[in-house]
Parts: sequence; C-alpha cells; structure tokens
Amino acid sequence: MERGTCLVFRGALIGFAVTVGLMLIPIVHFSSGPIAPFVGGFVGGSKSGVTDSQALALGGLIALYMVAPLAAGATRWFGFIFRRSSGNHLLTYPESVLT
Repeated sequence: MERGTCLVFRGALIGFAVTVGLMLIPIVHFSSGPIAPFVGGFVGGSKSGVTDSQALALGGLIALYMVAPLAAGATRWFGFIFRRSSGNHLLTYPESVLT
C-alpha cells in the first residue's frame, strides 16, 4: 500500500473515533452532534497529514465507517421482520403464547 493511502485510512479512523466520541458525550451531543463529522474530519486530516487531494477520500471513508454499522444493523433487523412475516420464524414460540 502506498504511503498516501495509509495516511488516508489512518486519518479516517482518527476522524471516525473523534466523531463518535463527540456524539457519545451526554448532554453535549445535542450541540456537538451535528458538527461532529466536520470536527472529526478536520482532526483526522490534520493528524495524519493528508493532502488537499486526499481530503475527499478521507471524508468518504469516515462516512463509510459511520454508515457500515447502521447498514449491518438495519439489514439484520429487516431480515428478522421479513422472515417473521413470511412464516419462516427465526424464533419458535409455543402455541399457548401465540393464542
């Protein structure tokens, strides 16, 4: 892997950690939540030393890191709902519970 690519990945991980950290602080997350991705991208980019041309890739990776867990959770949840509605239950219940 090229050095520039490693810097982008490292910066994205730093930015993702800062973003999640800002969103997890109780009470403060109401004001810091909306600007957390910008702050995370700024901190991650400046700490890893990415260039201006790598900044878009850094932002895209931070967005991917944030969307991937949500997509995995939604896929699992929708899979459970669809399996349940089609009669192929993930969990089986005794008849006494269902009536």
